[in-house]
Amino acid sequence: MPINSWFKEWFDSEDYHTLYSHRNQKEAESFIQNLHDFISRPNMRVLDMACGKGRHAQTFANLGHTTVGFDLSKNSIEQAQNKNANSLAFHVHDMREPFPFGNFDLIASLFTSLGYFDSMEENMLPLKNAVACLKTNGLLIIDFINVFPAVAKMKAEEIVEKNGVRYHIERSVKDRVLIKRIRFKRNDEWQEHVERVFGLVREDFMKCFKDNNILCKEVFGDYSLNYFDKQRSPRLIMIAQKK
Repeated sequence: MPINSWFKEWFDSEDYHTLYSHRNQKEAESFIQNLHDFISRPNMRVLDMACGKGRHAQTFANLGHTTVGFDLSKNSIEQAQNKNANSLAFHVHDMREPFPFGNFDLIASLFTSLGYFDSMEENMLPLKNAVACLKTNGLLIIDFINVFPAVAKMKAEEIVEKNGVRYHIERSVKDRVLIKRIRFKRNDEWQEHVERVFGLVREDFMKCFKDNNILCKEVFGDYSLNYFDKQRSPRLIMIAQKK
């Protein structure tokens, strides 16, 4: 499988959703509520790019915002469409392609939904597409893993058991790419998937903001919106505004 297509199969698989089933709705609701209170803008039109099953998008909608979510995974979108919320729509879409959903007051990329591609230019393309759809003074929110503590605390190997399946996980870093090799046995056959996330850092995003005429207004380090510490914060959360 070509390196740049690993996510197409893996993100749409049953085992991906099983392995990451600990990502819960309560956590998403708390984070989005904190953002909503901080931003303090009513009745926004919101886009959640690479939305997965739509847990963040649903919370935006429940808070009174007209919300659109899209993801490349058909399986995730099918599950997202079962969400019971008004003013909420989901679509299958590749974030490298222009967004055909109109203009928005706020566009969000949450829970490390960037960095899956082979080059810096391709990794920044979704953000360029997002800025093109932002209204003047619209907000772009990026929630990405903070690479520095993530690498420092990285477990080289571990076994995670979920629903009776033992997932053998190996982690490494090469040329700024965080690599996770996942092996497991299903129906007496070994399967393997490799996740590759480019280790984007604050400076990479700042350059993209500058190149696309968008200004970073705030930087936070966790879902409670505490101060960003490069060496300690688990997340890199940025709020930028289109000029």
